[in-house]
Amino acid sequence: MLNDHGQELFDIRRLALLVEVVEQGSITAAADLMLYTPSAVSQQLRKLEQEVGQPLLTRRSRGVVPTEAGQVLAGHARKMVGQMRAARNDLDQIAGPPPRLPDGGHVSHPRRIVPAAGDPGVQEAIPGHQPFSPKRAL
Repeated sequence: MLNDHGQELFDIRRLALLVEVVEQGSITAAADLMLYTPSAVSQQLRKLEQEVGQPLLTRRSRGVVPTEAGQVLAGHARKMVGQMRAARNDLDQIAGPPPRLPDGGHVSHPRRIVPAAGDPGVQEAIPGHQPFSPKRAL
């Protein structure tokens, strides 16, 4: 998606990483919190710096500090991430509670239910290989 000047808009996931890194003061701490590897976070932040066209963080022996550009972008990103969370919450409210399974568990992604092997329309994943069938195993 482009802005009014024909430039690419920033990736919201990278912006969320920037916010966490700035708030934690450390790439490693942010990576742990966001369940990424530190190298993956560093790579995404380098890509964000390329998109922005200027450095966002100053790396130090004990963590990182935001540059002036990093502080400005993190401030905007904090608001955007907050708006995305609010949008998700609003949509979840409209959708209602998730369906419950008979054992009391929750269906986490009801729209991603995959048909069972053997259902019409399901093709073999590996040619010549029969998917596991509990009926055949007996």
